[in-house]
Amino acid sequence: MNIPMNWKKSLITAVISTGLLLSGAALAMPALEEPQQITQPGGESFTATPKGDEWNNRMETPKGFTVGRGHDGIWRYVTSFGPDNAPVFSNTPADRAAPPGLSKHLRSSASRPSYAPGQGTSENTGESDPLAAPTYSSSPVLFILTEFNDRQGSTTETEWAGFISNNIRDFYLQTSHGHATVVPAIESSGTQNNGVVGWVNVGYNHPDTGGNTSTANRTLSQDAIFSADNYINFASYDTNGDGTISTTELSIVIIVAGYDTSYGGTANAATPNVWGHKWSLPSTTVDGVTLTNYAQFGELHAYGTNLTDEHQATMGIMVHELGHLMFGLPDLYDTDGSSSGIGPFGVMSSGSWGRSSTNGDDYSGETPVSASAWSKYRKNWVDGFEGNSTESIAASGSGTASDTVFRGSTGINNEYFLIENRQPAGYDYGLETYLGQNFSGGLAIWHIDDSQTNNKNDSQRWVDLEEADGSSSPDSNVDLWTSSNGTLFDDASSPGSNLYSGSSSGVSISNISASASTMSVNFGAPLPTVPNAPSNLSANAISSSEINLIWNDNASNEDSFEVDRSTDEINWSTITSAVSANSQSYNDTGLNPTTTYYYRVRAHNTEGDSSNSNTASATTQAASTPPPATPTGLAVGNGGNGTALLSWSDVDDEAGYEIQREQAHKKRANTWVSTTLVGTNAADDTTFTDASGAKTFRYRVRAFNNSGTSDWSSWAEVTVTDSGGGGGGGGGGGGGDKPCRGKKCNP
Repeated sequence: MNIPMNWKKSLITAVISTGLLLSGAALAMPALEEPQQITQPGGESFTATPKGDEWNNRMETPKGFTVGRGHDGIWRYVTSFGPDNAPVFSNTPADRAAPPGLSKHLRSSASRPSYAPGQGTSENTGESDPLAAPTYSSSPVLFILTEFNDRQGSTTETEWAGFISNNIRDFYLQTSHGHATVVPAIESSGTQNNGVVGWVNVGYNHPDTGGNTSTANRTLSQDAIFSADNYINFASYDTNGDGTISTTELSIVIIVAGYDTSYGGTANAATPNVWGHKWSLPSTTVDGVTLTNYAQFGELHAYGTNLTDEHQATMGIMVHELGHLMFGLPDLYDTDGSSSGIGPFGVMSSGSWGRSSTNGDDYSGETPVSASAWSKYRKNWVDGFEGNSTESIAASGSGTASDTVFRGSTGINNEYFLIENRQPAGYDYGLETYLGQNFSGGLAIWHIDDSQTNNKNDSQRWVDLEEADGSSSPDSNVDLWTSSNGTLFDDASSPGSNLYSGSSSGVSISNISASASTMSVNFGAPLPTVPNAPSNLSANAISSSEINLIWNDNASNEDSFEVDRSTDEINWSTITSAVSANSQSYNDTGLNPTTTYYYRVRAHNTEGDSSNSNTASATTQAASTPPPATPTGLAVGNGGNGTALLSWSDVDDEAGYEIQREQAHKKRANTWVSTTLVGTNAADDTTFTDASGAKTFRYRVRAFNNSGTSDWSSWAEVTVTDSGGGGGGGGGGGGGDKPCRGKKCNP
């Protein structure tokens, strides 16, 4: 859905009264968490981001340190907060590195005020029965444009009227799926019956309350109502005749000339300003009826004293506060600032600041994100049917489809799960500013505990998004569930569907489809499915006859794996169907050396086979050569001149030969000493001349290659002379003689 451009450049920061929690509770708008460049009095600059809301807000550096501005105008790091919630500053300016040991995300203990006893009530509690049939409503709204002696309004009645009849009306028609219609109040100011009165002047200067909303804001709203009384008959809106105007009968929004603090935070918003909020009125009776609640926000948005990005307030703050005032919806951000609550996934949280480049938005808040499943379910804007077997869930953002929210009951009335489909469609285009322009969408699974009254308890929230990626910070597309990002949500998954007590809820959501405008999902026990295919198959030859296969197991429901083999990638055969479930490897044996083999793997169960994995190949190693045989036929002769001549028979597959010699003991017969390796021959060289000297020796030979050595040959004995030659020697013999051992073995 593209929001018409003529609707988008005007808006308000509407904060309105009535809440689901405590009648008359003060409710506010979360700060726009956009980084801002802040300049110190001396010209140094740093970056900080507003955090919190009207009742408890702060500025944080990109590293999470809280900073504040002192009375001297210098920004410094905050070390703590005093008993009065005033910041305690370090001496270190915020444009420098933080002091060692400083805690991050410091916030004060300030809390939002409640409605004071005896000062009126809010009748719209929002306590609708979520099991009832969807309801339809037509809700009038009145804008009172309010200016001061020192600050006049700069926007026009026509611009504000366009927001009522176009922007706000369209947003709530879509987010309520056609069940809620916002209409302009009947009034006689300017253009009659467009729902806008003013500008009216309250006769004093702008209170400039900023981040300190107080009685001054309530009095301002009361004075604006008194000033508008000449143009509207408030009594005509007392449709039930009880003497009190509830916010379902008429919602009153005070638009204050100047700026809204929520856009820049208390530290950096343009002035004068008020922070958009919804609160109760002081005792206010006009036309004989009592008015109870109001919303108030600044006319403009801008940063700092140089009025950076000055523009009319955008729609997000208005529809957020009308969610409080007109429809009784609570804040779903974390009001104590310890987390982001539901994050951007709803207008009652930071989604109110949604912005879409697809829609051509210039400013945050021009495309507020649609209400969350719980807000719609709570207001009976959707059926919220109990999920049963396979369901189709339509995208909820455009508000044109039914069957957008399904419930998973747990057996406990106030604790249950809601499932919806969030896609880049309609007002959910506003998620672009948080999830990226090309976010792909998916299912949002919500854990609901209606026994809670706010979203402050991080361990047991009222409305909690179950992030598919297991994080606790909803801020990315991987928080949504798709076939590629979390297909099973049950008691055993993480995150899972257990109750907050830790007990099983029995809720199971499985077979989640790919992201699409209509997604399918199975409620209850998962249906049998064909397993997912293995991936990243690799093959590695570990010998001349064996190849090892490794793959990723992407299934949780396979019974076995099947392995195919081929030598040409054309003709395949299944070599095994019995690789056990959860396996991620297999060794193929009995292969031929130096041969290339191709493999593919698939998972199998009773439903069938997965698709094949990728193909992987490996080539077996060359066959290994065994150690050579023992040489034979060794003959040794006297070569004269102190040499011995050796020869032997050649063997196969040798890399060479080693020749060993021993010398006869000069006194002991058949005793040999001085064992020496006298030489090494190359392959096929079967003769050797040993310059041994003139004595009696014996020799033996062995062959070797890369695989090892043969056994030694038999000994061959020879007596070597200094002259003559041709004497003694022969083959074999001497094999039984023992080498000489001990001190008397000198030759």
